[in-house]
Amino acid sequence: KRDWSSDVCSSDLFLWLTLPPSADGVALLPKAMADGVAFVPGAAFFAAEPKANTLRLSFTQGTPETIDEGIKRLGALIAREAGL
Repeated sequence: KRDWSSDVCSSDLFLWLTLPPSADGVALLPKAMADGVAFVPGAAFFAAEPKANTLRLSFTQGTPETIDEGIKRLGALIAREAGL
């Protein structure tokens, strides 16, 4: 079962990732940074009722290879956190 979704923002500079409802981007960030991956927790981008399970990923800084590696690391972290 797929419990996440993604969308490219209209600016074409960011990827918006929605994780399962129990996920928390703020709590995930330090663990991701320890793995060499950074993102912005998405909750800060909501005017009302922030969604803690969202992440804003930039793909403007880095080569396709480093972005691919970052996505792999982030995916592995999310899977570990979800107990997969």
